Amino acid sequence: MDTKRLKIAGLIAMALVLTVTLTACDSGGVPGETTPDEATVESIGNLEDITVSYGLEGSNVLEELRSKRGEVEVSLSDGSTATGKVAWDQVPNNFDGTNSGQAFNFEGDVTYDGKVLGNKVFVAVTIAEKLEPVEEWVFDNDHVSSVAVDEEGYVYSGSGGSEDHIVRKISSDGTEIWKFQQFSGIKGFNSVAVDNEGYVYSGGYDGIVRKINPTGAEIWKFDGHNHSVASVVVDNEGFVYSGSLDSFVRKISPAGDEIWNFQGHGPKIVTNVAVDNEGYVYSGGVDDTVRKISPEGNEIWEFDKHSETVRNVVVDNDGFVYSAGEDATIRKISPEGEEVWKFEGYNQTVTSLAVDDEGYIYSGSEDNSLRKISPGGQEVWKFEKHPKSIIDVEVDSEGNVYTGSADNTVRKIRQE
Repeated sequence: MDTKRLKIAGLIAMALVLTVTLTACDSGGVPGETTPDEATVESIGNLEDITVSYGLEGSNVLEELRSKRGEVEVSLSDGSTATGKVAWDQVPNNFDGTNSGQAFNFEGDVTYDGKVLGNKVFVAVTIAEKLEPVEEWVFDNDHVSSVAVDEEGYVYSGSGGSEDHIVRKISSDGTEIWKFQQFSGIKGFNSVAVDNEGYVYSGGYDGIVRKINPTGAEIWKFDGHNHSVASVVVDNEGFVYSGSLDSFVRKISPAGDEIWNFQGHGPKIVTNVAVDNEGYVYSGGVDDTVRKISPEGNEIWEFDKHSETVRNVVVDNDGFVYSAGEDATIRKISPEGEEVWKFEGYNQTVTSLAVDDEGYIYSGSEDNSLRKISPGGQEVWKFEKHPKSIIDVEVDSEGNVYTGSADNTVRKIRQE
């Protein structure tokens, strides 16, 4: 059997490097004079479809690999391109995704110039150096209810403790820039968010949503809720979404006017809201459900796999939703509302979630820990320097993580 080898090396999900060797048979090969002896992959199409997640022994990585499908695109040495479907069909049972040197085979036709080069593919896995969390700074605050971070690395915190009820803007090196406290009667801030222009939005115990300019002055306030505002987010066009103990989700215009309201959780409290790049809204509630809401305010689906209150909901760039709650689980939900996986590494309430551009999840808990979880649902690392519960988590575009805690601190954590 005449063989031609194609070597593929690609960084997958920032955690794994795949090296693929393809063996082509005479019966399916291309005539020798037109087939390069070697080729190097320069790009891989549908990257998310062929991601190999960093996992731990005994995890569900096997099932994830076996379910994936995707296109491989190979740039050959003569300048042409070979493409082919691959399927994770032959992963050995002892492969756990963690050890360098492990290997498995999968099948997939790879074509060159319209003809099949071969379909028996060997994959060797090498683990890249694992990043670890390192605390960069600690900002002392009163009880921190919420944190947010903008595109320039400025951090915003909302506090609701006994000593102050303030929204603060903090520099990227951990020093206070300004603080907002409209009047002494404010009972504290449950949630803060920031838009692409540096405008800040707060929701508080007084039932009011406020818009604050980049220098710390109030622009408007929305008082359409009749109970505490638990959560506030803002989309790319400046529309604001709030969830409240009055059981309503409300969409608010950039000028501060209500556009619609949604009461799909019935009489139950809305604990958290999120919005995706297309304007779809996601809410979690005391009724133990997650709801997807259209940009017009209509329910699309309901997810009811949590057994207790849903405390936090976030959505990634591909429309996958992540929810966490008092049942101590994190769930990944497909854009259609189906459960993808469940993370059960906690034994106490998971209070907060954030997701980065690569699909990694960062979670805080009443067990005082911050954890990074892979797109496949496996724990990557754990940070345990908070002496009290973590209330909120955010992550910036550089992978820096920010936590707000009942220990009266905001912390910046880098990965290195």
